[in-house]
Amino acid sequence: NFVQDFATHWESAISSLTCHEWSIFYAGHKLENLPNGLSMLPPSTGVWQAHFMVINQNAISPLIKGLEEILSRPPGHPKGGPMYIDPAYSTVRAQNPELTTYAYNPSLGYQRPSRHDIGEVPWFDRIPSLAPSVAMLRKLKEFIRRG
Repeated sequence: NFVQDFATHWESAISSLTCHEWSIFYAGHKLENLPNGLSMLPPSTGVWQAHFMVINQNAISPLIKGLEEILSRPPGHPKGGPMYIDPAYSTVRAQNPELTTYAYNPSLGYQRPSRHDIGEVPWFDRIPSLAPSVAMLRKLKEFIRRG
């Protein structure tokens, strides 16, 4: 989902971003302690919730190559084996510091509460009779978040 004042911030973010050479832009994220506006992220900074990112054309090939390498390695490999996509992007960035990465604060989007499809499914999503109640609680959480 986009934040309520998305249009205002998006214009500012893109205006700032176009003044730089960049590879990856996180418009939505879970990063703390960033100053307001556009910030360059060190290659070692891991980013969670890669649900709202922009990839510049120059970064596509190195990202694909890096993600394929991660998938080809065994679990626990020192350079990173199979993993969820958020840490995979962060691993590729750390191993390719030329992939200049920026993030905008405040975050311009967020993941709405919903059943996730990666990792272990929580117990309450495995009990069919709870589905209506869980759905209602997720809608309530979204309503509260939006204010």
